[in-house]
This record gives sequence, structure tokens and C-alpha cells, in this order.
Amino acid sequence: MKKKLIVYLIILLNLLSCDASYPLLVEGRSKYNLSEDCGVVDIYGTSALSDWVEMDIDGNFVVFPDSLRLSHSYSSDSDLKMYFYLNDNLIDKNHSFSVCGREQLKIRISAKMPLHWGNVGVIKLFPSNFILCGDKPVISDTISIVRKSRR
Repeated sequence: MKKKLIVYLIILLNLLSCDASYPLLVEGRSKYNLSEDCGVVDIYGTSALSDWVEMDIDGNFVVFPDSLRLSHSYSSDSDLKMYFYLNDNLIDKNHSFSVCGREQLKIRISAKMPLHWGNVGVIKLFPSNFILCGDKPVISDTISIVRKSRR
């Protein structure tokens, strides 16, 4: 009986220590679609211990991680840290790579606090040469990513 109680307590503590994941809205939608001649880039995100901006890329693009320009409501540029994952593998942000076909690019944004901890907050992706279709930037307008309303 005592062993069962200990097991239940351990399970309960593990469940209580988990941080929930909250969906983020990209331009007011759960998934934002950018279509180009080279293919499609779907952008979406979540907020948990860190904020994540995820991109499902389908087509032929060139990605320059070090060219990504973004701002986060709860961090200055000097406090902000970004980590890039291609198909769940950490990649060097100082090297470009080509996408041919389907790939998933994830950006973990480490800020002073994630978006879901505050009342208001936004991540802004600014126009840049982060993802190129030929010589043309895919992100040509500022894209706003916000915490989904708790209502």
C-alpha cells in the first residue's frame, strides 16, 4: 500500500511540474500561410517555457538563419537568444542551408519570460533575407505573433 502511494505521489508531482503549452496566433490565425513560386511556408507557434515559432516548409528555398530579424516584447536584442532546429536537429545558425521538399524548421526563442506569462506581448518577424525564393525574400511584411486570448 505504501509503495502505491509513493508511486502516485511521484506521478502527481511530475504532472504538476509540467508547464502547459499555449498556442500562439500568427496574424490572428493559428497557422499563417506564405505561398511563393518556390513553394509554401506555413508559420505557427506555441508558448511554454520558451516561445517557439515553427515553419513547415514545402518547396525549394534557401534559409539564412543569421538573417532572421525579430523582436520580442519581453526582451531586448541583447537578452534574446534563438536556437534553430531542422527536423528536430539543432543546427548552426551561422550557416545557410537549402530546403528541397518538405522540412520543418523550429525556432526556440529564449526571452526573459515567454509570451503566455504576460498580459500582452508580441513577437514580430521583420522583413529580411531569412528565407529566400530565388533572390526574393519570403517574409516581405512584418508578421505579428501573439498569445491566444484566454477567453
